Amino acid sequence: MKKIFTAALLAIVAAGCTTTSAPVASADKPKKDAYDIRPQDKNAKYPKSEEWQAANRAALDKETSAAACAEVLASAKSADVLLGAVKTGYKTCPMAAEKIAAVTQYVMTPAGAAKRDLWADALFAHAQLAKESDVACWYLDQLRWCGRADQAEAVRSWGASHKCKKCVGAFSVMVADELAGVAAKQQFVK
Repeated sequence: MKKIFTAALLAIVAAGCTTTSAPVASADKPKKDAYDIRPQDKNAKYPKSEEWQAANRAALDKETSAAACAEVLASAKSADVLLGAVKTGYKTCPMAAEKIAAVTQYVMTPAGAAKRDLWADALFAHAQLAKESDVACWYLDQLRWCGRADQAEAVRSWGASHKCKKCVGAFSVMVADELAGVAAKQQFVK
């Protein structure tokens, strides 16, 4: 079910991006993967995720360690500083994106569980403050992994009033359903 939601998110956020059902090739351009959602040519100079991770393994391990995650969760201010690093149009620093994902995972472990409320509240607050739809959806995507059931109705009502009903509004419904456990229950209904 998460794969379906992730695919839906990518489809929503990629609005305006060039995607094709077959590789695109020309004499001066390499083949474009059919599932590459990056805008045509704008990010061609950047490495793929796995290439970047391999080249930055030591720093990545340090920045995503349990100690680094706990440091981010030491206060609401430190969480806000990290979450403030999310930028629109694929401009978020990869290390910041990796660290945010690591913190999201960390709060779901016994070691970080005490800070789950702080992190989930910060993610939702940043989603609400985001001016760009892709940034709001980015925060919502993190929230769907660590948010709480008591946030579901707030996420749903906020999304319903968002200016971008097709992307943020639609995704907030999916996130709210996941937080409330609706998606899991529907999976087993015949």
